[in-house]
Amino acid sequence: MTEIPVPHDAAAGIRDRTCLIHQKITIEPSWWAAKLAQYNAPGGPLQHTDRHLTRANVWTHTRGAANDELVAARLLWHALAWGTGTRPRHCRRRIRSVAADPAATLATLQRAAALAATDPEAAYAQLHPHRHRSRIRGLGPAFGTKFLYFAGGGNPDHPCLILDARVATALRRRGWKTIPNGGWGPDTYARYCNLAANWATELTTTAQTTTPDQVEYWLFNTDRGSAQLPQTPGQVR
Repeated sequence: MTEIPVPHDAAAGIRDRTCLIHQKITIEPSWWAAKLAQYNAPGGPLQHTDRHLTRANVWTHTRGAANDELVAARLLWHALAWGTGTRPRHCRRRIRSVAADPAATLATLQRAAALAATDPEAAYAQLHPHRHRSRIRGLGPAFGTKFLYFAGGGNPDHPCLILDARVATALRRRGWKTIPNGGWGPDTYARYCNLAANWATELTTTAQTTTPDQVEYWLFNTDRGSAQLPQTPGQVR
């Protein structure tokens, strides 16, 4: 398929990277402490106990997931806390799923975190090997891609990005007519990450560098206020 050109409204809409790094999400630390303890989930409790969680906070508490299964589990809980905000109740099933088979799920998470540094398609396939199928029960693509993104530890060149229904909707409105709102296969995810990276390169100037996650952040926010924007159940970001 022909590569989609940089949208005409992208350059004016891209925000400084500090905006996304310090994007605050209000979370429920007490809920996470109680549920992770209740199911004796590996990687708990949350290392972040303040009610406001930023991307920078997640990176601080979860570096090294590619080399340590327990850190990979900790990364999952922080990514889910950030993604669900004050509506974490859908995460009970995810916690139970990890706690029910920790050996298999932690190995999957660590492999995915390791692959995320270089190969978005293979990393995504670790969590979601086929469309509409996830290896960890309850961990759909919108949240699985948050895990892959945060596995980068804040590296601005990290190749894995967040993909959710709002980002997909923005992409459809800007030329990718066939991308659905969910159930993406590994090849579709890889194409999205590559497209965002290419757009970031084209948007970079001598005065200002644009990173792939700035493109993702812009896609998520660019149509904010539209009545037709979809929302993943339980998702805040």
